[in-house]
Amino acid sequence: MDEAERIQCEDLLRKQIPLNRTLGASFTERVQAMASGELIIAASDNGLVAELAAHAEGTDFEFTWTTPKEGAITWHCGLSIHPAAIEDGFYEQCPRDH
Repeated sequence: MDEAERIQCEDLLRKQIPLNRTLGASFTERVQAMASGELIIAASDNGLVAELAAHAEGTDFEFTWTTPKEGAITWHCGLSIHPAAIEDGFYEQCPRDH
């Protein structure tokens, strides 16, 4: 991606801002907005649903996780060790008694 393409992407993203209730809200803010009914849909991880479902027990609210028909935006779950961590000796310093 060159600078002109980056600027084009930035401009397109800025046009999306008015279409969103929140942008870059913290996990806690998303949970509170969903729990209060201020938001009824959000792009978030499944931890949001787990948190809301735990607090919704005994109420008339139901929170579910779904993947859009177009596909998920992204998903990453796992542990990785960056090569620089090995090169800089950080990996060797990690405790391994777990």
